[in-house]
Amino acid sequence: MVRAFKLYTGPDNASHVLEGTIDEKDRTDVVAIHFKETPAHSSYDWHPDPEPQFVITLSGTLEFATPDGETFILRPGDVLVAIDHIGKGHKWRLIDDQPWRRAYVVLKPGAKEARCQGFLRGEDRKLRRPLNSGSRHLSMGLIYPPQRHILNASLHVAERIATNIFDQGLARVPRPDDVGALIRAHAYRPVYAE
Repeated sequence: MVRAFKLYTGPDNASHVLEGTIDEKDRTDVVAIHFKETPAHSSYDWHPDPEPQFVITLSGTLEFATPDGETFILRPGDVLVAIDHIGKGHKWRLIDDQPWRRAYVVLKPGAKEARCQGFLRGEDRKLRRPLNSGSRHLSMGLIYPPQRHILNASLHVAERIATNIFDQGLARVPRPDDVGALIRAHAYRPVYAE
């Protein structure tokens, strides 16, 4: 599976990121491919993407950020699905000693971006990080991230699933005014020492 990040413009006209994979069997129409190299240790301040495109990283490791603080690391072999063409956009910086070599694959106007699977919002990505959460936690004998991160991400996922069920008319009960409050009120909250 090809790891991918999708930068998109949300209903708030701000850029957001999802993490997932690209369906390797899917095909889409493109109009051009071009290449670019940026020296090591470079950065680029806030900008939207100029046109819908795939950005395939060939070398270099980057940290991307969105205006609301979402961040992700893009590594060689990763695909960036860039469709955040409205608003402030995103920014990036190279975080290793390699230049950023990449291929831009420009989508044909009106073409669908690749069918992407398993995309997660920033809150959910906390669970996808390495199991340990730093030397401070390891020195305390913890090999897992703090429990509050797991619980918050689980509540967020449960709320999204419940909202989808209500939106599709599959629920057997009336839709509450606040789906998130309903989920939080019924969530099991184990207590662990941190």
